[in-house]
Amino acid sequence: MKKMIYAVILLTIMLGTGLTSAQSFTSPEISVTFLSQDPDPAEPGNFLKARFKIENIGLGEAKDLQVEMLPEYPFSIYEDSAIKSIASISPRQKGNEAVFIDFNLKADDNALPGTYDIELRYKIKDGAWQKIDPFTVVLKQQEVIVTLQSVSTEPELVRPGDQVKLNLGFDNLAKLPVRYLKINLGLVSILSTSTSISVTELPLSPLSSTNELVFPLVKPSERVTATFNLVADSDAASKVYKIPVTYSYTDPSNRNYTKQNYISIMIGDSPELIGQMESSEVYKAGMSGEVIVKFVNKGLNQIKFLYATLDPTGDYDVLSPKEVYVGNIDSDDYETLSYKIYVKDSVQDSVMLPIHLEYKDVNNNDYYEDLKLEVKLFSSEDAQKMGLEKKSNALPILIGAVVVIIGFLVYRKLKKKK
Repeated sequence: MKKMIYAVILLTIMLGTGLTSAQSFTSPEISVTFLSQDPDPAEPGNFLKARFKIENIGLGEAKDLQVEMLPEYPFSIYEDSAIKSIASISPRQKGNEAVFIDFNLKADDNALPGTYDIELRYKIKDGAWQKIDPFTVVLKQQEVIVTLQSVSTEPELVRPGDQVKLNLGFDNLAKLPVRYLKINLGLVSILSTSTSISVTELPLSPLSSTNELVFPLVKPSERVTATFNLVADSDAASKVYKIPVTYSYTDPSNRNYTKQNYISIMIGDSPELIGQMESSEVYKAGMSGEVIVKFVNKGLNQIKFLYATLDPTGDYDVLSPKEVYVGNIDSDDYETLSYKIYVKDSVQDSVMLPIHLEYKDVNNNDYYEDLKLEVKLFSSEDAQKMGLEKKSNALPILIGAVVVIIGFLVYRKLKKKK
């Protein structure tokens, strides 16, 4: 009896085992492979796409397959649902014929760099959820970029001896804050060699401040403006001066950055050119002669490439070349030029000479100016009174000649009577 019972139990076990093996032989078997992340590595505050390959390596069809992403901090799902649904995967559907799915994630803005595990699970139809081994996502600290974006001076052109306000605008282009932004103006440079030390000083000095400023914190996407109050040396030469700007800062992971840019400050002064009539050979209508014009540089800087043009009008004609190159005029110096003109008979009192000037300053900025210089005209009587014209001796000579002739005729007549 006992032997029969043992035989029944053994037969039942064998039948059950065979049935299970048969079911397993015809069941689907899902394989999930993590293929890539884009970008790789990801950065805090940015998005990434995780791609997976879903294969059925079994001999049964996988119907109503669902794959779910289970993200944890610092990642979160960045789409409508964390579940991807696949209608069916055929038996042995793998390799290039596999199903490929993507999940869109976002890394937290304040996430620290490192590697993070993210889990995935799946289920077939009404079956239980099956977890797979976690996959690894790499997160690196993004480079924190602070740039010198704007430079301005008040005033734009700095006169020697004058004060100037220098404004430097710095932008934090990262999505992370930076600490201890330190800005330094290189107004003094020291070059050291094995035999000597040379010091170069720019003709600018800090005024009521130093050449260094510090901002303890600059928020993400924030702009800060560093303002330096400077004064130019009274004997500074007029030209453009390059100033090195060195700045440094620290990101949230205590990584230090140091950068250097160059800015320019223009020292000089607007030209002061005075034009005046020096002399004129023309003092009344109907005359031609030379007029001399004097140009005086009353400014601090040299005037370069002075070019003067005199155009004729209805009152006079230009008998000499109307375009004259004068050249350079140093500070506190002058140059002259001459024109030959003919003043028409119809003109009274004076004639105006319109002279167009073109020149450059020491920084090669162009200047254009129009002058009107007056040539005064006089009557003959006034010209004689002022000594511009000598009185004519023709009338007295004529009267004397008439008297002599009459006397001679009278003398001859009397002589004949005798």
